[in-house]
Amino acid sequence: MGISRGKYLVIIVVIALLLTIALALFLHYLTFPSSKNVVNTTNKLITNVHRCKVLIADGLYDLFPNRTLINYLRSILVNKGCEVTIYLGSNVTIDVFKRLTNYNVIILRLHGGYGYEHGSVVTGLFTGVKWTYRYYPLAKEGYVAKGVPFYVRERAYVALLPKFFEEKLVGRFSSDSILIAFGCFTAMNKKLIGAFLDHGLHCYIGWNGTVTIDYLDRVLPTLINKIIELKDPMKAVSYINKHLGPDPETGNELVVICK
Repeated sequence: MGISRGKYLVIIVVIALLLTIALALFLHYLTFPSSKNVVNTTNKLITNVHRCKVLIADGLYDLFPNRTLINYLRSILVNKGCEVTIYLGSNVTIDVFKRLTNYNVIILRLHGGYGYEHGSVVTGLFTGVKWTYRYYPLAKEGYVAKGVPFYVRERAYVALLPKFFEEKLVGRFSSDSILIAFGCFTAMNKKLIGAFLDHGLHCYIGWNGTVTIDYLDRVLPTLINKIIELKDPMKAVSYINKHLGPDPETGNELVVICK
């Protein structure tokens, strides 16, 4: 029994509608990925946004410049995809230290010295700014001190004390942040280091006494390379102390404190 012309047309229309719906569904899934794929894409974007931001602040540059070292550090860090900001000499100001939390890797090449307060040794982190009377009000409040470098007794700089970092740091450090303080006595003040850890710093690296400029500049590039290679500041410092040893002139070595 044959199919009438009217029924034949109805079948053709139904088939056409089904094909149209199928094509629309195919285009929909081709154009708009599933919710699972959207989440994965977002995660990748977040990973790309999280960048390595590095500060190199060289307060020694005025008396002991080493541009070759600074250029080398910048090169290896940029090659690793880091964004590097550099301040030299007198440009290593109080304001730079207020905003250390803007970076997740902080490399400080600094003058160092110590003093006594109520019978205890007091140390801070030296800026590259020369001391003048204008800083007495901050000194009176306990934020800064007149810092005289251990090896250059005729100079004086603004040194930042623990109270400065306890109260004047802006924001908090990222969970992967490292502060490398290369200067004399930079790891001798537990209160100073504690101020950084309280602001979220992950690891602090410094020296447990005096250290010569030549040895500082010999150790620093090896330390940075080892941190990059081992991805562990504690293992990197352990490598330095084992393979390079303490400063041959002073006998002092690197210290690392992590949360």
